[in-house]
Amino acid sequence: MNVCAYRGYFAQIYTRKKDSLNFEANYIDFGFHSDETNDLENCAKPNTWNLIPNLGGDGTYLLLPPENLAATCISDFCRKYKVKRNWNEICIELFYAIKKSLNSLKNDNPTSTYWVYTSGLREPYLHIRFEPFKTRKYL
Repeated sequence: MNVCAYRGYFAQIYTRKKDSLNFEANYIDFGFHSDETNDLENCAKPNTWNLIPNLGGDGTYLLLPPENLAATCISDFCRKYKVKRNWNEICIELFYAIKKSLNSLKNDNPTSTYWVYTSGLREPYLHIRFEPFKTRKYL
């Protein structure tokens, strides 16, 4: 996670296999060019990670950080919070929320498998994607 915080990079984390929590990172040169806002930002909860269905209704779910851990992307998340004394606990909380969300989706849909990753090139706030498609939609 500390590598994702290097300035000048936009990180995307992803898995090579569905239902995996073995993350890799992709770094690109990217800056947000849109002033557009989106209602998904209003779905964040004050102190807990929130798993919601994607607005498109295509079976994708998004995990949003709590308001107190707001960030534009995974790189911004790392840059903002790695300087906090409780950085390790923040990372544990993030990965626990990802694991809990995947387990919940698998319990509700036992025949589905999910890609777990961040993209962030369209929405200017951090969200972890859970997609049931044959291939990832983004990345």
